[in-house]
Amino acid sequence: MNKKNKKSKIPDDFGAQQLVKTKDGKLVRKVDGEEFFIAYTRTGRHLERTIKSVLDNYFTHNQLDPKDRDINSRRYLAGQKFERLAHRSGMNQRITTRLAEVMIGGGNDDFLNDTIDFHSDLHQAIKFCNNEWRIVWQVLVDNIPAKKKMDKFREGLDNLIIFFDL
Repeated sequence: MNKKNKKSKIPDDFGAQQLVKTKDGKLVRKVDGEEFFIAYTRTGRHLERTIKSVLDNYFTHNQLDPKDRDINSRRYLAGQKFERLAHRSGMNQRITTRLAEVMIGGGNDDFLNDTIDFHSDLHQAIKFCNNEWRIVWQVLVDNIPAKKKMDKFREGLDNLIIFFDL
């Protein structure tokens, strides 16, 4: 008797938010209108944003520094570190979140202490950005493009490079 090799089906977990398929075949989240696509990995399928953030878009198009790729990469890393600080301190808005992203480990007291530590580190980074902190916050946390203030955003990222010692 021949046995058929059945592939184990991995359930697709696309979260609790409702997605709408447009006429173009794109998946759009109802809450905020973000576009997604289905990414295939070894562990199954999951959703990824089409454009993850404004910073990622600037980095892929070499707009952080069009002349030097090394400086472009360092500015991107500084921006990513600032984004992570804002995320871990709870300062940015979360549309959907996983418990693993929020809980660092340990109990409720450890979580509160770590959040306060991240918040104080974020505050020091903001102070180090001087006058450019508003545009840095706007682009990295609120995800709003810099447009005509791109030079000030670059200066803010340069300050963050010095702050994070990159």
